Amino acid sequence: MTIFQKQLGIIILVTIVINIFFASPRYMSSNYEQNKHHIATSEYLEKTQEQTNEKDFGKCLTFDEDLNELVSRAEQVFITMPAKSAGSSLKHFVNQCMNVDPWIGQNNNNFINGAPRVNKFMTDSLHLPKVIASHLYGEDTLLRLLQNTGRNTLLIYIHREETSRLLSAVKHVITSRACSGKIPFDRKYDEVRVNGTHCEIDESFIVKEIIVKKQNEMRNSAGRILTCDVYDKIDDTAPKMVFLHYKQADKLQAIIAAHHCQDMLEKLSHQNIDADKKMQVSVVLEKSKTEVRLDEWIKAKGELLEWGYQLKEGEGCQAKTRHMEDKLLSCDDELLLI
Repeated sequence: MTIFQKQLGIIILVTIVINIFFASPRYMSSNYEQNKHHIATSEYLEKTQEQTNEKDFGKCLTFDEDLNELVSRAEQVFITMPAKSAGSSLKHFVNQCMNVDPWIGQNNNNFINGAPRVNKFMTDSLHLPKVIASHLYGEDTLLRLLQNTGRNTLLIYIHREETSRLLSAVKHVITSRACSGKIPFDRKYDEVRVNGTHCEIDESFIVKEIIVKKQNEMRNSAGRILTCDVYDKIDDTAPKMVFLHYKQADKLQAIIAAHHCQDMLEKLSHQNIDADKKMQVSVVLEKSKTEVRLDEWIKAKGELLEWGYQLKEGEGCQAKTRHMEDKLLSCDDELLLI
């Protein structure tokens, strides 16, 4: 027998032994248990991830049952929002519902943003309004609410996706401020020409004096409010806090009215919805000097404005806000308990 034949015989013998071992009941049982463990582990990790997502991004609520119950049990309700997120109509409604004049004393409109006005509010009356609605000017006011409100206080934050909010703010500042001669444009500008209800405005003016300077309503962005510090504070304080999509503001009004001012159920407010439609605005393009409608200009350049003029510089935790938005929009009622 040659050496080659001996080596071949050894290889065949080893192969037979290996096949017999792997075919044995003991090995098959062990392999089955390993696979079973692997499948169970994968299912557990998947379930844990789902639970983590639920914890991180909140729980979907309904208006008729969940929010109705939360409002009915709350001793105090704060409704807050950035600019151009249904705030004007909600504030107007809440002030009427609570029978509060928003211009009492030192202009109590959005008073929760300033400590001196809060102090004045606290001693204005024995019985203070159970529902307060206000725009937010930045993170500080929301941080104070998260840190200092009690277990029986309900915080409702009205949310609008930032690019949509910004473009609405740009249109509002151009139409209702620059073209209407209101602060900070309460003097004559050669770049803004108004004839009755028609306004012609230079593109260069829009860029340099409005967008780059983040005028008025543009400035109070979601990114300046929903900061990393705010998300950390939410984790630290576990508030009773609800995020609500701004298009659902009417449903919120109805619930507030049902519990605090039933006579207003037929008088829900829609203030400011048509405020920008009275003035017809044309934009004179910088290069061609031709005119286009403001709506056309915003549609053409809107998605690039934040990038082109670095409007989100310094804003952190955008990923958390986007994850929250995804969860909020996945809810049938666009209502999310954090």
